[in-house]
Amino acid sequence: MFNVPLVVLLIAASMPTLYLFQRDLPDMGMSMAFAPIDLEQGRWGGLLTAMLLHGGWTHAIMNAVAALAFGTPVARLFGTKVGPTVFLLFYLVCGVLASLGYGLIHWGSSEPMVGASGAVFGLIGAATRLLGDRKSTRLNSSHVEIS
Repeated sequence: MFNVPLVVLLIAASMPTLYLFQRDLPDMGMSMAFAPIDLEQGRWGGLLTAMLLHGGWTHAIMNAVAALAFGTPVARLFGTKVGPTVFLLFYLVCGVLASLGYGLIHWGSSEPMVGASGAVFGLIGAATRLLGDRKSTRLNSSHVEIS
């Protein structure tokens, strides 16, 4: 916990910090949220900006704690030279893809979505896959194989 890579620490610290400022915005930042209808209307910015917003203190703090816990081993695996840049890009791509997936599943909905949970779950998936007990689980049509 005390040896967290700087990029992970900055991402985790940004979540409650940005929420502190978000609370002071006239619309609580909902103009920067992502709604699936934005895709229909050609507005793509919310796919990224929604990651900067949260639904409350609990949401922001839980995402920050999860980012610290699961982002640390993933960032260490990327290394120290170009690792922070690659880690940040990985984090952003996970968040954008999660928002896009939400938008495609809920096509046409005007309900806004906020949070970095998709990006954080990308870190959880990467940490689980890369740092698991090195056994891989494969599903095929008839049964599960563990190798």
